[in-house]
Amino acid sequence: MRLWTALFLVSLCLAEPVRWQGKFDRALALSRQSGKPMAVLVIERGCEACKKVIADINADETLSRCINTRTVPVVVIKEYEDYPVELLYTLVYPTLFLLTPDERFLADPLKGPVDSARLRRLLEEKLPDKGALGGGEREGADRAVVVGEGQGASL
Repeated sequence: MRLWTALFLVSLCLAEPVRWQGKFDRALALSRQSGKPMAVLVIERGCEACKKVIADINADETLSRCINTRTVPVVVIKEYEDYPVELLYTLVYPTLFLLTPDERFLADPLKGPVDSARLRRLLEEKLPDKGALGGGEREGADRAVVVGEGQGASL
């Protein structure tokens, strides 16, 4: 467990981390306001694979920049159930959902450990940018916050 914590902390130092929201309702409001889709990561408390996927995403500077600029990212914790459980139903953790601002699926959910290359391909396919992946900032990209506010702080 200490190894994953150390990897997570190192990844935060290497690249700008994804600015995950900690509340689904807040992320949904930001998504509707900005017109950006949501990247919803559903995790379970104490899940090592969940911690690893966050660390892996944060360690990939291009991917974290892409997620920050093209989506409103949010982490929701299964045990808190303050998200639409029926819409985002899963028995596999972590699971990543891409949702439109009106809560429609953009793609099938990515269940289980998600490697960066697979996530990059999905984002490029579903959320293309004028330039290469991660290129170009979109208006409102600074509206999200780093996990640490509200429920997102207790992985």
